[in-house]
Amino acid sequence: MLQLTRSDSLSLHACFSEIDEDGSGQISVDEFLNYVDVEMTPFNERVFGIMDEDGSGEMDFREVSMRQWTEIRIEEREREREREREIVPSRPCVLKILFTNRVFLP
Repeated sequence: MLQLTRSDSLSLHACFSEIDEDGSGQISVDEFLNYVDVEMTPFNERVFGIMDEDGSGEMDFREVSMRQWTEIRIEEREREREREREIVPSRPCVLKILFTNRVFLP
């Protein structure tokens, strides 16, 4: 499913439990903002709402796990793209190398 290691899953659950101050198994917007130490603003409330996939006003462990998995995948894709840019020059760069090395005759 999410392909998290057991260690990663346990760490994520420990973090979730730390944020879930009342032990309800749900993270409220207040608990979340307290944890990240920011004030309630319309923007911060909206950010929480994006992570609250079912719109319940709280995040359960599944929602937090999915959000974490999504962030990990985004980071992996960005690192992959960076490696590709380092290894494979862009088309204009390839043409510049060819012309600079006089591969093409005038």
